Amino acid sequence: MTQPVRMVLDTNVVLSALVFGGGLAGQARRAWQDGLLVPLASRATVQKLVRVVAYPRFRLSGAEQGELLVDFLSCAATVRIPQPPPQVPRCRDAFDEPFMHLAVAGFFQACARHCAASRPIAACALVERGTGRCRWWG
Repeated sequence: MTQPVRMVLDTNVVLSALVFGGGLAGQARRAWQDGLLVPLASRATVQKLVRVVAYPRFRLSGAEQGELLVDFLSCAATVRIPQPPPQVPRCRDAFDEPFMHLAVAGFFQACARHCAASRPIAACALVERGTGRCRWWG
């Protein structure tokens, strides 16, 4: 069986998938609902999504907001962002940095999980902090 794709989705993509449901965003929603895609989430990205779903222009009741958030969060994998966060390239928009941190931390988490499942710890992987590279030896 193929492993689902782990992916960081920008708030605008998640919001489009949840509120409007069409196009590529809608396809992403169906993929996470079908278990083909696992969206990654961190505390910062979830807080932003909760805030944006509540914008008055979407005219969503509290119950509707909750349903949409459950749809996403029930399929998402939570990634803990270490402190200090991983080094990432500087973004033009500082609000994008939490998504970059999520991508790097999610990669490290997946690499460590793969390593633990497939090789003894002593002959595992060296993950270079902030580079996104995983080196195998053993």
